[in-house]
Amino acid sequence: MANPTTVRRALCWASFAWFSLGVSPDIYWLDSGELVAATAELGVVHPPGTPGYTLLARALAPIPFGTLAFRVAMTSAVCMSLALASCLAIIQRRGANAWICAATAAWVVLGATVLRSARVAEIYGLASCLGLAFISAVDWALRAPDDARPRLIAIFLGVWGGVCFGDLRVLVAVTLVWLVIKERSRARRWLRWSPLVVTAGLLPILALPLSSVRDPTRDWGNPETLRALIDHLQARSIVEAYADRILPSSLTLWQVGLEATTKNLTEDLGAFGLVFAMMAFLTWALAREDKGALGLFAVVVAVELVYSAGVNPMGIADRQTGMVLCLVLITATAVEVTRLSRRRGRVMIALGPLAALAVIFPLAIRAPQEHRITTSWMPHAWARATLAQVGARGLLMAQSDDTIAGVLAAQAVDGARPDVWMVIGHHLHKGPPERVRSEHEALWRAVADAPGSERAKVAAAWGSWRGPRSAERPGSGSLAGIETLAPVAIPVWTERAPAAPIRAQVSRWLPLTNSSRDRERLARGVNGGVAALLRAQLDSSQALASAEAAYRIVLDRVDPDNVPAMVSLASVLDRLGRTESAINLCQRALELRPHHALAHRNLGVFISKVAGPNEQALDAVRFAARLEPWDPRNWRAMRAMCMKIGDVDCGERARAQLQRLGAEL
Repeated sequence: MANPTTVRRALCWASFAWFSLGVSPDIYWLDSGELVAATAELGVVHPPGTPGYTLLARALAPIPFGTLAFRVAMTSAVCMSLALASCLAIIQRRGANAWICAATAAWVVLGATVLRSARVAEIYGLASCLGLAFISAVDWALRAPDDARPRLIAIFLGVWGGVCFGDLRVLVAVTLVWLVIKERSRARRWLRWSPLVVTAGLLPILALPLSSVRDPTRDWGNPETLRALIDHLQARSIVEAYADRILPSSLTLWQVGLEATTKNLTEDLGAFGLVFAMMAFLTWALAREDKGALGLFAVVVAVELVYSAGVNPMGIADRQTGMVLCLVLITATAVEVTRLSRRRGRVMIALGPLAALAVIFPLAIRAPQEHRITTSWMPHAWARATLAQVGARGLLMAQSDDTIAGVLAAQAVDGARPDVWMVIGHHLHKGPPERVRSEHEALWRAVADAPGSERAKVAAAWGSWRGPRSAERPGSGSLAGIETLAPVAIPVWTERAPAAPIRAQVSRWLPLTNSSRDRERLARGVNGGVAALLRAQLDSSQALASAEAAYRIVLDRVDPDNVPAMVSLASVLDRLGRTESAINLCQRALELRPHHALAHRNLGVFISKVAGPNEQALDAVRFAARLEPWDPRNWRAMRAMCMKIGDVDCGERARAQLQRLGAEL
């Protein structure tokens, strides 16, 4: 029989090599550029800061090949390989042979969420590493009853992981309380050392204030005081921004979150794999063996499901949740397969390879798509094009994570265009940083004197700048305060700079799109620019015709299944008098994304125009209000529909909700 340690090491090295084949050559979308910039200058990333991440990434920075972003992404590959090592250690303690270990490793490394997190500069590989190492250290099969070391290791890993990631914070707290209760007769042996170990686990937090006092270019929250540090670690600004979506009161939103989580799990585990995982938990529970590990895995699954569906549903689409859940489900299935192999060896020898093939083969077919997503150079080109379009000593007002992070990485790593000053529209309400350059003082004075609304502060900042001005989709989103007839320009628009026709701009970028993720980003850039142009020219038939042409370019050439473009095009068609076509387009959008609130609301409004106010139209608008109860537009549409139908009670409920939101009737 092969040595378990040798098998585990070989599989982890093989997984690391597999991850390395698809590591992002430079920055990726989302927050990748910000993390690379923070690694380059040991800055402070957005809340909760992920203490220790930049130090780990910095350790790989001296490797003499690839870009810095590539080396930071290699940190993710290392972390995910170590997470796999913890999974394999858990099943090997229960007698898993080399074949079960190999199948488990293949199952893990082919999942979409794991692949993406292991190949780009992101923090979620570290989450998987700390989470699975904590679970492995808690495992009752690990130690002799009198050995306190595994429990102390679990406390260290749990504390570090808890200050970095919200789901691990909940998981660690629940598990440690359970441990103390379950082992109350022996807990004194390891509890006496726990204060020292907890202190050691908190040491990575010091990286945040120590980095902040160095005055890096990127310093979110300036966590130099105890209050600012606590707010940063608790991600207070993010919690406040998404308060309506965290632990939603609507049962519909819980259902939507669970369905989205299940969809991701199906892509991570395969359709058969998710069924096998559920069957494994059921047969394990009926067997009444190894109940401690079963209880631990059940706690992890429950915490991760609640966190993904109800605490951070915003992260589902970008695969920022579910990694620990995915790994635990695979590990639990492998544990049960190992147990059944001991009891029913001949049956498992006959059926095991077929089951493994049914799970792994579909995932292997999908794996090249993930390779194309993570190896794209388009994010790098997007950031460089942004800087190229900004005038000398210009102001850049940005609003998307991709643009912000990409520009930061270009400036911090490559020293590109240090004369460009970037302002984030939805952060202006926070006020200026502690150190303000003289040429920026006028802008911050104007922002301080402006009314408290985001729109007013954006308008004040924009109007106070006397040099070249550029904006990402001006007049839309967080930059709605910029009132200008700006032509559609991607990635950013610059004053007095001619913009090529949309078709020409799309033709320029299409050769750089390597994957569906790239095309989705290109479509978002066009959609946002067209929407802003329509807001500025609400009654212009020429603007409506141009918008229709632009949205059709997106659907015909960029992304035929782009739901935002479909919904926006439907609105344009309705305003052009083609409401039947608008209804068909909304229905097509809802086939692709059944929980798109704007599509439901527009569908209800369009149906009422064609067939008059009726229950079908009201049901569509009412469902939009359940999906996004924080959006007053849904309640206004619902109130208007109810009043037309004559449902007074429904109208009063919508009116009460509008008053609760503080919105105009």
